[in-house]
Amino acid sequence: MRLYQTETCQGLLRDEKSLIDFALRKSFGLYVLQIGLTSWRPLLDSCRLTQKILVDDSIVEDFFDAYIVADLNYLPIRNDSVDMVFLPHTLETVEDPYHLLRQIDDLLIAEGKVLITGFNPIGCAVFMQKVGQNRAMFKQANLISPARIVDWLRLLGYDIEWIGFSATTCLANSKPSGKIARRFGQAMSFVGLETGNVYAIMAKKRISSPTPVGLNWKLSDWMRVRKVGKSVSAASRQEPAAPMKNAKMKKG
Repeated sequence: MRLYQTETCQGLLRDEKSLIDFALRKSFGLYVLQIGLTSWRPLLDSCRLTQKILVDDSIVEDFFDAYIVADLNYLPIRNDSVDMVFLPHTLETVEDPYHLLRQIDDLLIAEGKVLITGFNPIGCAVFMQKVGQNRAMFKQANLISPARIVDWLRLLGYDIEWIGFSATTCLANSKPSGKIARRFGQAMSFVGLETGNVYAIMAKKRISSPTPVGLNWKLSDWMRVRKVGKSVSAASRQEPAAPMKNAKMKKG
């Protein structure tokens, strides 16, 4: 999908680029993998990771350090080898977005991060585009709510570090939102509805910490004895009776 090549969507692109730059301000590492290409301009130019690699079904750009031509539904990447994965609207274009997230979980290193951007299904400008001149492109996209993506990530064991939304505007190529649009967006956000047209989600792969077996066992559970429906534990055992004093020995 090359939606951002259209002139009317340049405003959405600027909003998304601002969200991406903010999300990447504290990101470091070696390899960042961008899966899918949706823009004519580089979106990772502010990223501090050393190697920027693009995975797409065709290569038409030249601002990456390396390229991999592949089917996005089956990534030919080694497990535990990537520090960060960037998905610019990629989940909106693949056949099974949750399957793609599971593949990303395999190839990310421990505490690796994934950055996801997408169109907000209830964004005002997104709705206008769905019924406007770009309606054919938007109908092809599988718009996913950020709440559902958060649920998928948490199910896979990720910590959500940050969620950001662009300003509330109703025209894709408009300038930053005015006073009325800004107040409307704030009111909707107060009741739990974000009307920004573009969202970005940064999540970190959680490290599972198995608990050592020795910290959970209890002595009483090991020493417990069950007999004829009764249980006697080590703590309830009585001390043996003391030997009787002045006892006489029986002569044979």
